[in-house]
Amino acid sequence: MNEGHNTMDIREPFTAKEGLHDGFPTAEANGDRDEHDLAVFGKRQQLKRNFGFISMVGLTCTLMATWEGLFSVFIFGFSNGGPAGLVYGFIVCWIGTIGLNCSLAEMASAVPLAGGQYSMVSEYAPPGASRYLSYITGWLTCLGWQSATASSAYLGGTMIQGLIVLNNPTYVPQRWQSTLLFYAIILVSLFFNTFLVAFLPKIEGLILVIHVGGFFGVLIPLVCTAPHGSASEVFGQFENGGGWSTQGLSFFVGIVTGVYSFLGADGACHMAEEIPNASTVVPRTMIATTILNGVLGFAALMAILFCAGNVDNAEMSPTGYPFIEIFYQATNSNGGATAMVCVILALVFFATISLIATASRMTWAFARDNGLPGSNWLSKVEPRSALPLYSIGITVIISLLLALINIGSSTAFDAIISLSVMSVLASYMMPIILILRRRFLNQSIRYGPWKLGRWGALANIVGLVYATIAFFFSFWPETAKVTAVDMNWACLPHPLHTTYLHFYSAVSSEAIGRLTHNLSPVKIHLLEQAKVSYQAAASSLPQADVAHDYHGQSDADTRSTCSTPSDEGSDSWSGNPPRPRGSSQHGHPTPNTSSLSSIDSDGSPQAGTKFRPSPLRIRKIPSFRDELTDSGDDEQSVSACLHPHSPPQQRRASTAQSDSRPTSITFSVSVDSWLQARSYERYNNRLAAFAEVIANHISTIDILIQKTRGVQSARYFTKRLASHGEDEESRAANLRFRVARLKASGWKMERFAAERYQELCARALAEL
Repeated sequence: MNEGHNTMDIREPFTAKEGLHDGFPTAEANGDRDEHDLAVFGKRQQLKRNFGFISMVGLTCTLMATWEGLFSVFIFGFSNGGPAGLVYGFIVCWIGTIGLNCSLAEMASAVPLAGGQYSMVSEYAPPGASRYLSYITGWLTCLGWQSATASSAYLGGTMIQGLIVLNNPTYVPQRWQSTLLFYAIILVSLFFNTFLVAFLPKIEGLILVIHVGGFFGVLIPLVCTAPHGSASEVFGQFENGGGWSTQGLSFFVGIVTGVYSFLGADGACHMAEEIPNASTVVPRTMIATTILNGVLGFAALMAILFCAGNVDNAEMSPTGYPFIEIFYQATNSNGGATAMVCVILALVFFATISLIATASRMTWAFARDNGLPGSNWLSKVEPRSALPLYSIGITVIISLLLALINIGSSTAFDAIISLSVMSVLASYMMPIILILRRRFLNQSIRYGPWKLGRWGALANIVGLVYATIAFFFSFWPETAKVTAVDMNWACLPHPLHTTYLHFYSAVSSEAIGRLTHNLSPVKIHLLEQAKVSYQAAASSLPQADVAHDYHGQSDADTRSTCSTPSDEGSDSWSGNPPRPRGSSQHGHPTPNTSSLSSIDSDGSPQAGTKFRPSPLRIRKIPSFRDELTDSGDDEQSVSACLHPHSPPQQRRASTAQSDSRPTSITFSVSVDSWLQARSYERYNNRLAAFAEVIANHISTIDILIQKTRGVQSARYFTKRLASHGEDEESRAANLRFRVARLKASGWKMERFAAERYQELCARALAEL
């Protein structure tokens, strides 16, 4: 990371007396200000400053996409909170976003760099933690914007499929088709960000017009043609469709709808090095976007709640998007509904253009500070176009690769994409915490030309409280009782998470402690803190698990009645289906007694033994029968296992008659039990290895602390010995000798007087 901006603590406010015209800065003055701001942080101008206030408002409005996003995600808040929950939740999110964006805008005015949040963290963090915290924040911001880019293109592709279903009910959407549409949107957006980049500021200004005009183009037909609900239903009806314990909890789960609709205003920060007078234009853009999109979003929410019609039918719409069905119910016309959806679809496409631009600038800025692998390559700027083409290319490639996940599993793709909300919220929280810390400790704070004054602390507190609540509930699923499909996998609940947090905290403290000078008293403190964190990680390790048959049978009962002596030969086919390693020739398990040592002879667990599914897998481990079914040749494969010595024709005949035989059930249970035992064995081995790593770190920390204390004690003893090793008369004579030698060389006592020292310091600070 570049440390240039950490070495200067004082920055003079910019003045350009010769660059004023009618009280406003001229272009030359703006250029001087921008160059001055970059020079303060050790940066130089590499990109062209082509964007103005209007074009940036257009870019951030489409990035935030408040009213457009509400149409696509309102059903989540409708299930958790109901109409009233959506209304009041939107107001809460709007107020919290104002405090959040005001806090970020104030810091963006002081740190007008494309790095955005991580540059702010580097500026306001304590010197010892600046590098580490800014690195973590940079990664969070990069991941958030990269996944948001893929999310927008995916939304556009599936929305196109929804329009096809609306106009052609016989069409059956396929995941690979949505991936191809995803690719088309990304590649066209890439064309706009490269070949048409000279026109991009004007295009963003046009997008702002479409953003506002399209709002009225959708709202007016919806309000005029749809039947209206009552005000009591909209403002007084709460819902708890998720089955949560209280209505208040359901409200906070559904508040994510408003949170999602207000993200993205920090895109202006990442475009700061392409905006003239960025220290003023960027904060004004963020506030203007928040107010404008808040007004449009609230009006759109009122319209959709009053004109929703039959929400149950909308939720079960074959298009996949309830708002498409609502448009159809309102207009009673495929053509009218298609036209209204096309307005939102066009704005989703424009948002993808803006997302690629913003994500690539963030990637380029982070690579410029050596925060990414291949930074020397990613930080290059093409001299003719002044574009970070490599960063733009890697942004597109990441989105294209993420889209491939959707072909295999849309649930896995949704889990990855949902990280964008959590990552961006976490990157918002970090700089606000740090500047609020400086306010409470009365430490110096760098301000730009746009600042909040006495309202700064209030804005920081409001923004931080809102971001914390939004961050916490963004991990929650839609319903209290979840399945593998509708679970919010972004949270990944796991007992090892606490261990990992302690471990990485210890690693960071140890790294900083090792870099600290041996004679510094902070070194021992950091190493002791690392040791405490390592000990906390060791104590938080979950207990070793043992395999147990969840069907309540003992190990002896789970063995198949048709098992044969085990064969430890090759696992090749040899005429039979492949078998798991360690199983018998015919697929039956060879039980691992070491993994079953905590199970009594009657099949019940011993006292104090904990049982739970393998935490190394997201879904429950399938049985061997399920794996054979997935292979597409289930009949012959299962029949071969059940009747290994019979011809294929007899196997097929016997399989049709023995689907419900106890033998097949016992076989499935035994293999499943064996697979669980193998999984627990691997899990316990990993726990043991992790515990050994932690123990090695603790012993290393003890050695470092002992050596550091020895060095510091020896240094202290040497100084004490030197000060007491001579008497007072000898020290006075030695001092007189040194003074006489200095006077002989022209030294005068008054040169080092306190007043002279203060004068030199004042002059140095003024020059700095």
